Amino acid sequence: MSYNSASAQDRSSASSPEAHAGATAIDGGSRGLGSAAEVAYAADLLIGSDAGDLDRALGELLNHVAATWEHQYLPLRQHAQNVARSVAR
Repeated sequence: MSYNSASAQDRSSASSPEAHAGATAIDGGSRGLGSAAEVAYAADLLIGSDAGDLDRALGELLNHVAATWEHQYLPLRQHAQNVARSVAR
């Protein structure tokens, strides 16, 4: 199951990372889940758009990283955050 289990319609109507996580996650919480929500939001932007195969694949990869956030090494987390920020611009 992915981090974002919302339907495609819900994903396309999401307007912020808050739509994917509770206040604890956005505030960072004790485990830094705010960053996972940011990555998941960027993934939804890519998956929900009419993008090509490359963008869709990147969205799926970001979604996987967000879903397994606590198991990922710090360099991968940092890279995913940077990619997510560039997507959300």
